[in-house]
Amino acid sequence: MRLAGRAALVAVLLILPFAARAGASADPWDTSVQATSGKTPGIGVRDQGQGISPAKPTKPKYSKCIKLPVAIGTMILGGGYKPFDQGTYTDEQKATAKWWMYCDRADGTGSEGFLTYPPRPDAGALVAQAKQSLVLPTPEVQTSPPRGGTQLVGVPVWFWVTNAKPAATTASVPGLSATLTATPGETHVKIRGGTGRAAVENTSFDCPGAGTPYAPGKANAKGGSDCSHAFDWNATFTIDVTVDWTLTWTATNGQAGTLPLVPRTTTFTLRIEQAQAVTD
Repeated sequence: MRLAGRAALVAVLLILPFAARAGASADPWDTSVQATSGKTPGIGVRDQGQGISPAKPTKPKYSKCIKLPVAIGTMILGGGYKPFDQGTYTDEQKATAKWWMYCDRADGTGSEGFLTYPPRPDAGALVAQAKQSLVLPTPEVQTSPPRGGTQLVGVPVWFWVTNAKPAATTASVPGLSATLTATPGETHVKIRGGTGRAAVENTSFDCPGAGTPYAPGKANAKGGSDCSHAFDWNATFTIDVTVDWTLTWTATNGQAGTLPLVPRTTTFTLRIEQAQAVTD
């Protein structure tokens, strides 16, 4: 049935003031999500969780169109209507669609109908929202010998971070959720500020994790820690301890990704003393 016949059916049987006609310039494709050939209309590649928009069929020229609420369009067009011979719409698709568009081709070869959909939830926007709510702490650093106490030349100073623990947060909208997970990675220690002969201590090194906490009974030697340094000269040094956080995310539509590393740094000073010999 041509558009005019269906429009008359709408007006006579349902008295619908919202079945508005558009002129020849109407472009119902602007807000529609169409399936590629062989896919179910309205589902397409994007809805299968691959995160890419489906291609549109060749755009026909329409002489006029009517826009119908989905429930009314379903009644008129029938549950088995097959636009573009690409399959039928499921009840679930109809429930989430916004409008039925039904258009006459300008060349008079027939009419076409399809569902239009509201904008799809964007996983990227949810990840950005989750990142804003994720609080990554600056490193809480302990040393052995303890900071503020006596640090001696030649005695390895152990460094370790006590609050480097994984964290996660989730952002959601109806139909889609994205979870962002932060995982602490390497710890970087930078030593700077020594002058004169002590300037040779200005160095940096990487620790594979958060460092090894010191406990009584452990050998107080560099071999007992994977994050330590023995100073050869006495001076006051500035220490920067940085933890790199890896950010990964997953979404309920099957998408996933990794964000750039996020560093967090704590800075403090250590005074390294030269041991004094005691003689009688």
